[in-house]
Amino acid sequence: MNGGSTVVDVERLAPCTGLADGCRGLARSVSARRSGCASDTRDSTLRRIEQPLSEPVDPAHWLSVVGPLPRFYWGARNRASFVAGAGILAERRGDDFSVIDDAEDGPYGSGGVLRFLTARFDPAGTAAAYWERFGRIVVRTPLLELRPERDGALLAVNLAAGRPADDGASDPAALAIQTLRLAATAASQPANTQPLPLKLISETDERQAWTRSVRSLIEDIAAGRLRKAVLARSLRLVGRTRIANLLSHTICQPASAFCYLVQPTVNSAFLGATPELLYRRGGRAIESEALAGTRPRGADHEVDERLARELLASAKDAEEQALVHDHIASALQPLCETLEAEPQPHLVKLKDMQHLRTRVRGRLREGVGDADVLTALHPTPALCGSPREEALAALRRLEPFDRGLFGGVVGVLGEDEAELAVAIRGALVHDDELRLFAGSGIVAGSEPDGEWLETELKLGAIAELLGISDARSA
Repeated sequence: MNGGSTVVDVERLAPCTGLADGCRGLARSVSARRSGCASDTRDSTLRRIEQPLSEPVDPAHWLSVVGPLPRFYWGARNRASFVAGAGILAERRGDDFSVIDDAEDGPYGSGGVLRFLTARFDPAGTAAAYWERFGRIVVRTPLLELRPERDGALLAVNLAAGRPADDGASDPAALAIQTLRLAATAASQPANTQPLPLKLISETDERQAWTRSVRSLIEDIAAGRLRKAVLARSLRLVGRTRIANLLSHTICQPASAFCYLVQPTVNSAFLGATPELLYRRGGRAIESEALAGTRPRGADHEVDERLARELLASAKDAEEQALVHDHIASALQPLCETLEAEPQPHLVKLKDMQHLRTRVRGRLREGVGDADVLTALHPTPALCGSPREEALAALRRLEPFDRGLFGGVVGVLGEDEAELAVAIRGALVHDDELRLFAGSGIVAGSEPDGEWLETELKLGAIAELLGISDARSA
């Protein structure tokens, strides 16, 4: 599907029992083979050493014991599969999605190793200080990996001849050994799950500013300049947080969303659980989803069904969802040999909310890559608006904060596969500040109070997801 010249040399070790033994065994193996992992700079061989474990491993716990390395996590909706990464073997940064092609042309671009992709909602926009550590569009190959395998887990290290790790270490093998030894010692120590206090920071005149912004967008819609724009809010909490605890809370939620963590430094992370698939690709087969329209879940079955019927009957929500569906279908059409879309939206019931969703499936044309698909799809009207450029311009003018990765892209890329989602239902940790993000689609028929209540519902759900609901209600 996508190019790449990597040769992957995979060595699988004899199984170990627990995480500590696995870390020690993998460290010994890397040390014994270290001389072959930093020789010819022209060598495009990726050396992967895999250590099977007979017991499952909590990925949040593993990420908490790997020291001050960058950390990443991607979990499937069904919770049956995930990949957790620590450290960076290779990294490519750019301002557009051609960075994916650049990464594939490099020495670690293929061969079945999953890479983590992140992209800002608005890559062309100016990044605020609290988002600078994340980059615009970034593809990262992890140094260390953890995945589930059968009834246990698989711990792996990715190494390559002749190239230093991109996180500043002169010797990736040495960094891997040091980290694995540290993790082996820390693995048996209990995690500190004591919650830390957070203080809600109220923004002056936020509700009035929201009302003005919604009315401005409605005027643009009435004048024909826009069909839809998704206006976002940011809620700020101040206090120390334990990122591993936030991730653990997120992973433990009922299976219905993709869980993600992007942690480039010790004190900076973006994490959450998004229900919105941007696209999934296996070879040339591609699937996308249009998710829009929102109602809360009911306190009992009767109320829940009434809210569901209300959502299905809403002309406003139907239009909002149709805009997303039409964008995805029209964006994929020229890239696909065949394309099929569900004719009618159906309900998706999450823990706290319910939405309208349609699926779009197709087969990509020969030579079409992930960079082409992402350029066509991102950002969708689900988080931006329509027309795209006009909506972006309006949001740059009206929103008083930088969305960063909120509404952007997060997920994993493989040699012949991809699973990427729209990064919503998330929070940013920046030093001693936590920011929650939520948006609401403004279309003809929107009114400020109703859209405000929708963002309140979403912000409350994110706070509960992360285990900080008490702070949210303070």
